[in-house]
Amino acid sequence: MFSITGILLLSSLMFQFYFLRINSNSDEKYEFKSNCSIFTVKNEDSVYFGNNEDEGGNRRRTDMWFVPSDDNQFYGCVYVGFAENEPGGDDVDGIEIGGMNTEGLCFDGNGIFPGEAVNPVEEYGSPMSYLTCRGQVLRECATVIEVIQWYQTHNLGGEWWGQTHWADKTGDAVVVSPAIDGGIAFTRITGDYLISTNFNVDHPQGQYYPCWRYNIMTSMLEEITTTDSVTVENCAQILDVVHAPPGSTYPGTVYSNVFDLKQQIIYLYIHGDYDNVVLLNLTEELGKNYHGYIINDLADSSPEELYTNSDLWPIEPKMSISSTSILITIVTAPIVFFLGFWVFTTNCIKKLKVKGGKNDGN
Repeated sequence: MFSITGILLLSSLMFQFYFLRINSNSDEKYEFKSNCSIFTVKNEDSVYFGNNEDEGGNRRRTDMWFVPSDDNQFYGCVYVGFAENEPGGDDVDGIEIGGMNTEGLCFDGNGIFPGEAVNPVEEYGSPMSYLTCRGQVLRECATVIEVIQWYQTHNLGGEWWGQTHWADKTGDAVVVSPAIDGGIAFTRITGDYLISTNFNVDHPQGQYYPCWRYNIMTSMLEEITTTDSVTVENCAQILDVVHAPPGSTYPGTVYSNVFDLKQQIIYLYIHGDYDNVVLLNLTEELGKNYHGYIINDLADSSPEELYTNSDLWPIEPKMSISSTSILITIVTAPIVFFLGFWVFTTNCIKKLKVKGGKNDGN
């Protein structure tokens, strides 16, 4: 009886281990095919921020949502991100992967491999995640200088598997990444452009260094700044050249955006289609109050057609891998118990019958 019950219980645990293993493999540390390419470029009249959101895992649905200012305490913002940002997580959480605010400040991030540790600064309070803090920074800061000050006065200790590229409408820009001494490094723009891909710009190393995308963007940005041809179209062309085509198991570039930081205009390109652009005006969208769009839907419908007064966030959580593991446990535990009980009872009945038969024979 105990052997059968043990086998059933072991099978249940193996199911859980299998699903949890998939979940751990979906973590940010594992997704080496994420190839986000980001740049800031400027001239006397314009400041543009270009980004390719490249996904190497299984996250395919991307959203854009607009959050008006809160009684003038925070700036109004547009955010972009994945509907389920933590692979295998239980919540559809709306973590801000990128965004822009009404002051002309914006950000997006690159994964860096391997990750690097940032020392905690306990005098600044409880530790915050380098990943999830960025939405708060965008709501509270107006310039790159304020962003740097924010990072310098908060406890962001822990393992960083990414760096964040910030830019503002003045043309100032910085990449915030782990420093080699365990602190936080701030790599500032020194010319007309700043680039980040998937190696730490403070001290280049790791799997993605040297980076062909970085080198190509450097060459193309040098050309357009030298010839004074800094335009949205040329920014989109750069993103096109370095975007990641879809593979058999990953979606590649799920969207690209060019933010016009002075005009507060969003140029959105969906799934590597740079011949078609979706234009959104930040001021106009914030005037519609809190709302959002599924980015894929914007490829076929205008924002006006998609807009409703209902919130995009929060969305009903989807069943995740870890949730499935919990469900298996809930379902299989009673089955194992009752099956074991049935085997035990059956064996007892058989023994009683055998014993009764022997007694009858005597």
